[in-house]
Amino acid sequence: EFNLFGSITSGVTHYNPTGAFDSEWRFSAAVGLGSKIPISEKFGFRLQGRLLMPLQLTVGKMFCREDSCPVQSRGAAIIFQQDLTAGFYIIL
Repeated sequence: EFNLFGSITSGVTHYNPTGAFDSEWRFSAAVGLGSKIPISEKFGFRLQGRLLMPLQLTVGKMFCREDSCPVQSRGAAIIFQQDLTAGFYIIL
């Protein structure tokens, strides 16, 4: 029996290149899919893949009404990275 799962995460990425470039902080997000494959009742194998996307927001605006202040932004991913992990898990 396979136990499938998904993930969505968000955070920030700090770029700190060497040379004549400035460091930058960028909003980033990741989406992932994975599976846990039990071998026994308390031991199993886990596989996961994620797509990491630091974003550069290009347009942002905020407007207020009587009861709320929604924020809108548009952006484009500037770098796509993949993350593939595999391992064992133990339930204690």
